[in-house]
Amino acid sequence: MPRHEDRHQRRASRCRFWARLGALATVLIALGILYGTLNPQPPGPSLHGHADKVAHFLAFFTLVFVSVVTSPGRWRWMLPFAIAFGGLIELVQPQFGRTAEWADFWANNAGAATGAVLGVLTNRLAMRRLAALARKAA
Repeated sequence: MPRHEDRHQRRASRCRFWARLGALATVLIALGILYGTLNPQPPGPSLHGHADKVAHFLAFFTLVFVSVVTSPGRWRWMLPFAIAFGGLIELVQPQFGRTAEWADFWANNAGAATGAVLGVLTNRLAMRRLAALARKAA
């Protein structure tokens, strides 16, 4: 097999590995979000005001960013999924002793959208740098 084709197969294999790892991490993050948002709040101090919204933003940013940075085409379905996921969580929270808030829903959406944009941009930057390194090594 020519050396060029071998390199191409190794690169494709690495891309599949990272895409699968990103998918697994996304599922684990989604489960963590479910636990954190549907678990009844323990008595005592909780996040108030902006800290709660920052937590929502970061949770959904992480959910989408990890998925998209490892497979940039995923943003097309991951962003709508994250928006629906956040909305569904807010709808069912009252059944779990939590309160539903529009501000939480909007913080989730802002985090998801930011995660999608930065995930795609980070992937593109990483791919350019890897391509430049490969050209330099060849």
